[in-house]
Amino acid sequence: MSASAITRFLNAPGHLPADFPFTPAASGKLYLKSLFCYLVGTLFPIGVFLAFCQYAITYDLPLADALFASDHFMLVMAVVSTITFLSGFGAQFLFVRRAILRQNSTVRDVLSLNVKNYQGSRNMLWGWGMLTFLVAAVLEQVVAALLPFKITDSTAEMINSMHGLSFALMALLAVFAPVLEEIIFRGFVYGSLRTALHRRLPDQSAADFTRQRLLFDLLAAFVSALIFGLAHMNLAGLPLYVVSGMVFAEAYRRSGSLYVPMIGHFINNGVLMLLMILMH
Repeated sequence: MSASAITRFLNAPGHLPADFPFTPAASGKLYLKSLFCYLVGTLFPIGVFLAFCQYAITYDLPLADALFASDHFMLVMAVVSTITFLSGFGAQFLFVRRAILRQNSTVRDVLSLNVKNYQGSRNMLWGWGMLTFLVAAVLEQVVAALLPFKITDSTAEMINSMHGLSFALMALLAVFAPVLEEIIFRGFVYGSLRTALHRRLPDQSAADFTRQRLLFDLLAAFVSALIFGLAHMNLAGLPLYVVSGMVFAEAYRRSGSLYVPMIGHFINNGVLMLLMILMH
């Protein structure tokens, strides 16, 4: 494929408008505040669990021995982790929703949670999500083959060390985590960066404008993907996260729907968990 063909492919007009209501700085502040809400939201189930443990130990309840038994402990931790995540995410989402409502908009509109570009066809949406997953998977394998070191995933290794229901709960949590990740890294980070960069573009339709828009879109995709990778705290796997993050961002731009990268990310994690189950 020639360089001009690649440029035409990358510069294909997408359906995602560059009208995100928050600047990158405002998005960062909103995220930090929502992160505080997430932490507060996790304190309630953790506090209830610790208080119950203290009560069980103080009054020497038979249940205390069952809770801390080695064969039950991982299951208890998995259940508590799942409830804690859901509670924290719920508090975080409500805070973000309130901030968006103050902008006279809705979460659905701001994050482009729609199927309108596909005539409401959910089958087509899943098809594009599957294509997004395949493109990301192939590029990840290419990059992994080119790297001079082996990539390990500490989270996957931790989940793989579990057994029974605890393994199932943590695997399920890993499969549905992309919903939150796509909202943060594609919805807010990429959306705010792309809009901020587009506002720097001159009001013209010349060829240099087209090239600038392409470069700005790629820059926004790269920076958001880099932040996405760093958030996973796995420097060895950073190149793969950057590659997949850029694919998800491009899928978001082209489709105009956050559901597409969500589905691609969901399938990616689902396939990984399925492979882990088969090898478990």
